[in-house]
Amino acid sequence: MELKTIVFDWGDTLMVNLPEYDGAMKNWPVVKAVSGIKQVLETLSKKYQLVAASNAVDSNANDVRMALKRENLNEYFDKVYTASELGSRKPHKEFFFKIQESVGVTAQECVMVGDSWADDVNGALSAGWKAIWFNRNIQPCPALSPHHHAEYYQTHELIAIINHELLPDWNTCETWM
Repeated sequence: MELKTIVFDWGDTLMVNLPEYDGAMKNWPVVKAVSGIKQVLETLSKKYQLVAASNAVDSNANDVRMALKRENLNEYFDKVYTASELGSRKPHKEFFFKIQESVGVTAQECVMVGDSWADDVNGALSAGWKAIWFNRNIQPCPALSPHHHAEYYQTHELIAIINHELLPDWNTCETWM
């Protein structure tokens, strides 16, 4: 089945979680997009429906949009969801099922992109989605064997992964082994 929807985790996948601030990101004196994400979103939004999804406790969907606007990223997202609107949190499969139902796609048409192995990758896989791990710190896979569809270390790599039908390259396979 063809990929239609890419769901991005918000914190540390789209926007940097700055440890010196707390509360809703929209109110932080400084916000920062993950390096290179604007160009990735610009490219991917031409072909796919993009969604932002977050477990954020201090922000609802409108707050997330306001923070995204500060970095000129909001325009790329068709929908934004948080745990408060969905009534569930990642990694629970209900979180993913509710997004899938709201967006109107099947599990096979969705991929989750996120930096949390436990919440983003395992949650998406439990719901039957594809999963791409943003492994910026090049950590070893926490599972006995990798079961995610791909991983990337720098934001710009995501476009090639999506365009190659989520198959990992030889170097990634070698790293996993």
